Amino acid sequence: MKNWKTILKKILLLSLVSMLIDCTNSKEEQEKEDRKKGQPIGIFLLTHVLSYKSPYIEWDTSYGIVELLRLTYNDKVAGTIGQNVNVSINCTGGGTLMLTGTATNASGGTEVDLLYSMNQCNFENTYFGSFSTVTVKLTITGTISKKGKITSSSSTTILNYIGTGLQLEGSTHSSYYIFNNPYYYKGACDFQSNHSGIRLSGVLCGKTF
Repeated sequence: MKNWKTILKKILLLSLVSMLIDCTNSKEEQEKEDRKKGQPIGIFLLTHVLSYKSPYIEWDTSYGIVELLRLTYNDKVAGTIGQNVNVSINCTGGGTLMLTGTATNASGGTEVDLLYSMNQCNFENTYFGSFSTVTVKLTITGTISKKGKITSSSSTTILNYIGTGLQLEGSTHSSYYIFNNPYYYKGACDFQSNHSGIRLSGVLCGKTF
């Protein structure tokens, strides 16, 4: 009887050892698979959350471009409504911007049909969002059209911007994100943006924002 008990104990012990070895091997294999796949899930999620990505990049960059156009208009066109527009400026970081077209009085605002022709126009715009500070530093070569109606209230202003084959070089940086930040541009991009009230939407470099 004692022999049977001894034999059973040995069988149970061997089974436990076998189970422990199997578990260890499984963990080692899983770790190998995890290494093959890349980052651990925790780091992957952290990277994903804190990575600068679409559509935020495109929205921030487009807002910076629109701000350049808006500030140029306010500085050179507002106050000369009713006349043909034909002005040239030196961009803050080098290069030139020529603004041509019309700005005419209309019921409740100003109708604009303008072309912003840029030659190596380098600029930097910094603005503050709800959670971050964004800085857009770009050099643009190409032409952007701006059509629509500007009113005294931003909530009723409707403007459309189109630029085909723009040459962009520079970056957009957001203080909120850690990875993929700043985001860099270099090459040809199409730009299309709708500014309706306080909403900005469109497409930049093939990505919708």
